[in-house]
Amino acid sequence: MHDSEHAHLEALFAAHVPYLTYAEPLQSLGLTVNLRLESAKLAGWLKAYMNPIFVDADARPVRVEMDVDYLYGDDIVQYASWMMEAFGADDHIMRSTSSRILVKELSEHSYLLLEPVEGVAYLVNWKTRRIRAAYSSKTCWPGKMLGGLMVEVLTRYLEGIGYCNYHAGAFTTDRGAVVVCGKGGSGKTTLLSAAVMAGAELIANERCFIKVDESGVHAVGFPQKVFVGLGMALNFEGLRRYATNPTTLLGPQRRYNFARVARTEPDKIGRLGDKFGMLTAEFTAALNGSKPALGGHVVGIVQPRISSRVTQTTLEPMAEDELYKLMRKNTLSQGRDKHNAYWLDLDFLGATKHHAALAKLPAATMHYRIRNQGFVGMADPLTAIYEALANG
Repeated sequence: MHDSEHAHLEALFAAHVPYLTYAEPLQSLGLTVNLRLESAKLAGWLKAYMNPIFVDADARPVRVEMDVDYLYGDDIVQYASWMMEAFGADDHIMRSTSSRILVKELSEHSYLLLEPVEGVAYLVNWKTRRIRAAYSSKTCWPGKMLGGLMVEVLTRYLEGIGYCNYHAGAFTTDRGAVVVCGKGGSGKTTLLSAAVMAGAELIANERCFIKVDESGVHAVGFPQKVFVGLGMALNFEGLRRYATNPTTLLGPQRRYNFARVARTEPDKIGRLGDKFGMLTAEFTAALNGSKPALGGHVVGIVQPRISSRVTQTTLEPMAEDELYKLMRKNTLSQGRDKHNAYWLDLDFLGATKHHAALAKLPAATMHYRIRNQGFVGMADPLTAIYEALANG
């Protein structure tokens, strides 16, 4: 890579700086992101997507400060594409089956990333922790790409301060936070939906950051959409209306086939595999629940097992070795998450795994079924869950 090409790319970004008229520091969990944009519209969408991570100012001492510029620049993306073609990429990262990121080292502390399908270029200096990103006219959803960037920053930061990312959900009440962990299709979203309707605050649905330190176990939500299956939605009045009309929801519906749902008879819609995506706040509002919570102190873990054959909801204690295997299997950090590989190098530490410590928490397997928005054979699920954990 010639220094002149690197300097020209820097100059292209610098030429767009006068157009970055909107600036706001986003703070949470000791992280400050100095965000600069061309308008406030994307910032509003981002805060809705990241809710409640960056909703309110955080009084914690600042651990890490980063600068992020996000702008429209066809010329920047085109030049970055030419650089990759002319000099070749040093590496590539498959972020998902349809998203590939090309990587080019520019200097000892900086590198260029190019997402060719969406047309987004990132110029990163990991020493100064400055990220400049340019999207092009081919970028289908600029807000989604900005959200993906902020999720990556948040993930690497939280892992750097001791959190581990788990395939799990969580809710909290004044009795503490409960982590809901199980394999796909075990009923995590259904259980969390019923918990929210019963008065709990949702922390996370599908992914959850967990940290163990001298003060205990702490859970923090992961900013990700809640994907609701059509069969599950029909069990909850507040979600049912979105099953055939998710157009009022904020953001694209990438797991929902409008044509297929439209031609399916109403009584058979629940058999489809389609899912509609809701922001966390949209999800809890539809269930008439409280606003989502940033996190909480964990008092126990529940493994859901939903079954149509259940006639009475029950909770049975989990053995320590069983819980250890469950948490280890559901770890997403350090490359275990095949769908979301790391693509930023920000000189943060890797995740700290906590399987052994988590295995010592009170835990229970919950066998249940939802009927008419409630647990079959259990009037007060939250009380039952907390009592089972306390007695476990």
